[in-house]
Amino acid sequence: MERKLYRSRTDVMIGGVCAGLGDYLKVDPTVVRLAFVLTALFGAANAYLALKAGQTIAATIPAAVIAIALFRLPFANSSICRRK
Repeated sequence: MERKLYRSRTDVMIGGVCAGLGDYLKVDPTVVRLAFVLTALFGAANAYLALKAGQTIAATIPAAVIAIALFRLPFANSSICRRK
């Protein structure tokens, strides 16, 4: 007998997608729903952290360059900055 993927019309929470997928995979629909929620949460957290890391790195690199330039300015003619 051929298995068919369908949306459940009886075990419906939002649209019956997770229940239909659970029936197709022979898994409890609650497990599939929990997997969808965890995937959405971790995906959103990953996107948020990636954006925050990008902003942090973009903001700190120019600040570090400016700090190095300001640090070298008073010592421009001294032997501290010269390499031999």
